[in-house]
Amino acid sequence: RYGNPDHASADNHQFATFFKNTTAPMLLGPVMNCLAIKSRGGYITEEVHRQCLGFMKSSIEMAPTYKLIKAHLDFVLFDMIMPTLSLSDSDIELFNNDPVEFVRKVNNPTEDWLDPRVAATDLLESLVHLRTKDTMGRVLAWFTEKLAIYDQEPDMHKKNYKLKDAILVAMCTIARVRIHMFIIP
Repeated sequence: RYGNPDHASADNHQFATFFKNTTAPMLLGPVMNCLAIKSRGGYITEEVHRQCLGFMKSSIEMAPTYKLIKAHLDFVLFDMIMPTLSLSDSDIELFNNDPVEFVRKVNNPTEDWLDPRVAATDLLESLVHLRTKDTMGRVLAWFTEKLAIYDQEPDMHKKNYKLKDAILVAMCTIARVRIHMFIIP
């Protein structure tokens, strides 16, 4: 709220303008590099992952940073957001060994605060809401392609259940945004 002139108070407006035009674009590169490390299978803490996704969400709102992000939109959508929304091996193991704990964890508001998945859905919501023209067609085409591949795979053991789950979560996120845009004035 302090780095975006649209949300800053009058006494912070000069700082917010400087941050928006100068500082935020400089910080975007290292943030995206951290997320690229994660997308290639490297390790970053969940806190760093969540904070990076939160910074990306704020960057979507501002023109100087969005211009930089737009060139990498496929990476953001399909290499950052979708893998974050996918179930992890530890999630599947927990579900198989202790389904009650899995349900508790998934529905625990305290866990949500720290979960990068929540930050990923927030980022997806912002992209769909604020940058609909750039994102909606890409996302729906990608979902259609991946779900068709999933559906056509005859071997049940080769089906990518994790990706299907991530797509369903993303579709619910998009539906929620679109409903609010058209129903709530």
